[in-house]
Amino acid sequence: MSDQFQVVSSKGWFARIGESIKGILFGGLMFLGAFPLLWWNEGRAVQTYKSLQEGRGAVVSVAADQVDPANETRLVHLSGAAVPQGTLSDPEFGIAAPAIRLTREAKTYQWVEHSKSETRKKIGGGEETVTTYSYSKDWRENRVDSSRFKQPAGHENPGSLVVESASFQASDVRVGGFQLSDGLIGGIRGAVDVPLTQDTIKGISGSLKGRTRVHGNELYIGRDPASPAVGDARILFRQVPQGDVSVIARQTGSRLGPYQTVAGDELEMIRAGIAPATAMFESAERANTVMTWVARLVGFLAMAFGLLMVLRPIRVLADVVPILGTVVGMGLGLVAFAVAAPLTLVTIALAWVAHRPALAITLFLIAGVGLGMLAAKMIARRRTAPALSPRSS
Repeated sequence: MSDQFQVVSSKGWFARIGESIKGILFGGLMFLGAFPLLWWNEGRAVQTYKSLQEGRGAVVSVAADQVDPANETRLVHLSGAAVPQGTLSDPEFGIAAPAIRLTREAKTYQWVEHSKSETRKKIGGGEETVTTYSYSKDWRENRVDSSRFKQPAGHENPGSLVVESASFQASDVRVGGFQLSDGLIGGIRGAVDVPLTQDTIKGISGSLKGRTRVHGNELYIGRDPASPAVGDARILFRQVPQGDVSVIARQTGSRLGPYQTVAGDELEMIRAGIAPATAMFESAERANTVMTWVARLVGFLAMAFGLLMVLRPIRVLADVVPILGTVVGMGLGLVAFAVAAPLTLVTIALAWVAHRPALAITLFLIAGVGLGMLAAKMIARRRTAPALSPRSS
């Protein structure tokens, strides 16, 4: 069931001009902040690349079943079954499993507010905004504060959740004779559902026991799973069981942890399954490349949208005639992106000169030679082109 209503608000031309002027400061900060972001990203990418290359040359593959003192403080690679020492349990529901990680994913049935706005320009530079608020019930993990709704009456949610999500992680996980650090344990993935039976309810304590039932592979707190009421909850338990993993980390005694590289990064990698060290480093290098390009895109967009906010008062002034404001807005958008693109490239290039001087100089020389050859070719074509005969009178 859902319901909705609309709210119409208006904003005058002078008010919009005032808001756009205030936005100049924020836009300017966004524009300027893009430069250090782009610079930092290039330095980070180079440092990570060098650290990975350093790790490639230093890593030693060892057997997991025996700790060799000769490899003390070295970067080692090994594969084997990650086995938790002991059992994890959820004290509130009495569910236990010999797992690396046990999670309780709890969702509560609640009212949720949705809003959709449509803004129309008016002659004279003003704006009219029609906002449609709609309400529906949905399962949410976090509490939705209905007191903040535009129309809270008839859409009240409970003041607190009957049960919240939780996670429990083993403190001692071993691969052969090696103990994993907390960081490596946290990197193990591959969660599966914990099977539930009617006996599961016997372990529930307190007031939840009489209100909880097994429904499919979940626990349900409420009267009728087929017709949920606001405040009902459903809980899914998941576990990361023991399984094969591959690790690259520093050996300290029988413990595996972060390896500090000379380049600056700490290396500590783990992945599911049996994988050679080369494959793990290749995967880390691909991840570094993806992160580098994502940060470059974020920097470019921050620069472009920041500049667009700085120029926004011009568009608002032109909105006295709506169609003119639209045309001016499109033009300003093109200007912002046209300015941001070369500035982004120049910033990246200068960062390369600082962080990768040899490579940057080589690329600049190649680009210079290419441009020189192109210019020489164009000049040669002009010289060899047949001259036009003078037009007869």
